[in-house]
Amino acid sequence: MFFKFIVLFCLLFSEYKDLYLVYNPQTELYKIGMSNNPERRLKEIQYDLDAELKLIATFPEMGYMENRLHKIFAAQREIQDINGVQSREWFCLNPDDVYFITHLIMEQRNIPLHRR
Repeated sequence: MFFKFIVLFCLLFSEYKDLYLVYNPQTELYKIGMSNNPERRLKEIQYDLDAELKLIATFPEMGYMENRLHKIFAAQREIQDINGVQSREWFCLNPDDVYFITHLIMEQRNIPLHRR
């Protein structure tokens, strides 16, 4: 019961976090994550990796989509060792995957997205 409460609590508050997509040109991997402040989070990750990363997109108050996207792209997951801690939020994505993510988010927000 307590575990269910914790999961529900996290889901409720993840709704107010921003979803972000970060690209690492050195590894050619993308990080799908959520944060209250994606720009600050980018700086933290850059410091941890000692790498120049690119913030590709932020989606305000869409943090609840992080878990869904992790499941969708599970087969493309690349586990990264960051200072002895394994991060499971890095993915080998292609431009169509990035477009899919953008399209899915816009769909969730009921915003029309023009076809490229």
